[in-house]
Amino acid sequence: MTRSRLLVVLAATLLPLSLAACSGADVPAEEAHGHGGGGIKVTDYADLTELFVEYRPLVMGKDRRFDAHLSWLDDYRAVTEGTLTAELTWPDGTVDRAEAGPSDVEGIFRPLLKASKSGKARLRLVLDSPRGVSSHDLGEVTVWATSEEGAEAAPAEEEIDGAIAFTKEVQWRIPFLAEAVRREDVALTIPVTVDVQMQPQAEAMVSAPVDGIVTNKQVQVGQRIAAGAPIMTIVPIATAYVDANYKESQFKDIRMGQPVELVSDFYGDDVVFHGKVVGIAGGTGAAFSLIPAQNATGNWVKVVQRLPVRIALDPKELKAHPLRVGLSMEATIDTRGK
Repeated sequence: MTRSRLLVVLAATLLPLSLAACSGADVPAEEAHGHGGGGIKVTDYADLTELFVEYRPLVMGKDRRFDAHLSWLDDYRAVTEGTLTAELTWPDGTVDRAEAGPSDVEGIFRPLLKASKSGKARLRLVLDSPRGVSSHDLGEVTVWATSEEGAEAAPAEEEIDGAIAFTKEVQWRIPFLAEAVRREDVALTIPVTVDVQMQPQAEAMVSAPVDGIVTNKQVQVGQRIAAGAPIMTIVPIATAYVDANYKESQFKDIRMGQPVELVSDFYGDDVVFHGKVVGIAGGTGAAFSLIPAQNATGNWVKVVQRLPVRIALDPKELKAHPLRVGLSMEATIDTRGK
């Protein structure tokens, strides 16, 4: 599975946040942002530019100003040249248009559009600049018949005490670096560690990290258990292996990777398992016993030692004939290919 993403890196030099409005000195800040009486805010991306636009609900026969903030996508700088056209395209093919150049605030274009009728129409904002044409299709919008209907459709926003406004003008004053969109592989599953917490008398499903057979169960239905207490053992039989204890005198010809044939008392001689040598223990069983033999007393009798050899089994054969922990098996290592 792949996913595309746009990476934007914020430069180390940061400027303080500002509460400056998007409007010029001759326009109230509330009107510019569409806060007074309710407003519509839309962010859209085209091939060349990013658009953030605010406007009041569209009403038939009423002038509506679009406060369009335009940034170049390659560097996130304000668009300072060109003409922005606001278009309302009606189902019958007629189009209402309004054009505007850059306003007194860099990056903001304010076309003033009057809708000729009410109903559904398609809204587009198109920038025509020396760097090319950038079209923002904002989809279908509603033009209301009366101002009262428009006010109900977009009620005034509630101001949040202590909120900080991060305006586009502030963003334009911060140096950005942009990287091209690229495709990257995303993992289908991501391993996580989960802390399961339950309410009293509640139920939860806890998944085991491996597949296997539950054994050595130490909990009963209705029993209360403490955090961290062992409740059962899970044996991953799909990855079972064999530790074969060979005499030390037999290791002359044993090598890693040699093929092995095994039979178990569980299935009898009719079922032959195949595997290979994947490891040899670092010491004999006697060396790691609870009370190792003390041979420095002079009362020593030589006993042939045995060393565990780890044998990996064929997963397909294990799936066809599952084994259990602790079973006896007879292993034969083919040393001819040493």
